[in-house]
Amino acid sequence: MAHILALSFSALSSDPRVRRQITALRRRHTVTALGWDDPNIAGVAFHACPRPRRGVPHKIRTAFAIACGRHDAVHFADPGVRAAAAIIPRVACDLILANDVPALPVAVRTGRALVVPVVFDAHEYAPREWEDVLRWRLVMQPHIVDLCRRYLPGVAAMTTVCAGIAEAYHAEFGVAATVVTNAAPYADLPVRTADAATIRMVHHGAAIPSRRLERMIAVAERLGPGWSLDLMLVPNDAAYHRWLAERAAGTANVRLVPAVRLDDIPATLNAGYDLGLYLLEPASFNNRFALPNKIFEFVQARLAIAVGPSPEMATLVRAHGLGVVADDFSVDGMVRSLAAVDRSRIAGWRTAANRAARMLNAEAEAERILAVVDAALAGSTRKG
Repeated sequence: MAHILALSFSALSSDPRVRRQITALRRRHTVTALGWDDPNIAGVAFHACPRPRRGVPHKIRTAFAIACGRHDAVHFADPGVRAAAAIIPRVACDLILANDVPALPVAVRTGRALVVPVVFDAHEYAPREWEDVLRWRLVMQPHIVDLCRRYLPGVAAMTTVCAGIAEAYHAEFGVAATVVTNAAPYADLPVRTADAATIRMVHHGAAIPSRRLERMIAVAERLGPGWSLDLMLVPNDAAYHRWLAERAAGTANVRLVPAVRLDDIPATLNAGYDLGLYLLEPASFNNRFALPNKIFEFVQARLAIAVGPSPEMATLVRAHGLGVVADDFSVDGMVRSLAAVDRSRIAGWRTAANRAARMLNAEAEAERILAVVDAALAGSTRKG
């Protein structure tokens, strides 16, 4: 049994990927978590680091420092990073699991000083995370690329969420990554029969403008009677969430409904819906290669699934016979695909989801992260 430090500059109580990592590692190791808040996982010690508070003056200073190439100065001046650099040596860990690029440099630098290996988990492709935003491309992209080039070679192992992102990291930085998906925990739920009158669609997640969720409202509107859509959204962008609510209010078969706790999502979807919907334009690299939590939650809810031709989502849906992949990313394309669907096909896809739920779950993915961590620990032992 080793002592693992899980580092993530995020709200650990609501970060599903990090929580699944910690839960998996607790099976075999002692775990200490370091982040913005306590994950409240039994047996896991916790240390807090401050959340960032970045006003306009700070952003101006940061942009100027990055333009001058002072990438380490920017990174290590962050209060959360400074707190982590002070806390990590006191934990006496055997391995650091660093989540996302903001945690990478401090983990690698501290790991070198302590002679402990670092496993890096890239949740997305950080060098192109917000490439659809000009300000981010001009200021932050060079900073992220610089940190990746200098610190990725210092990790003992790397994981990420899907094959497309793993391939991008390898092509750009020469680092191989093991794929550990965002699969949800296995849920023992029934396969329900579709409602005789209406095919009930659902989309859940964050209200983020770049996802253009209004296009799914347009899909339901075009499908008309016999179809309904509920958007179960967390209001990440309050103004966009309000606008979506207004748009839905003018559509007879669309509603915005309250979000539910992460652990309650599969059971809630299973009880109330027939089909999970996600039409995501490839407006950025990460949107193109998205393989999000919600797809796996649809599976655990035993729903049929309808997606656009996003490579990772489409491959999973086709491989397991879970539903519809539209020919293109247009509203018309999704409407054409769904208009050909009847209740018997939905029943077949829900049965397929029931089979897939036993393979596509967090418990199966836990074995992957455990194998990566154990190999990194073994390599560190051999070197010592």
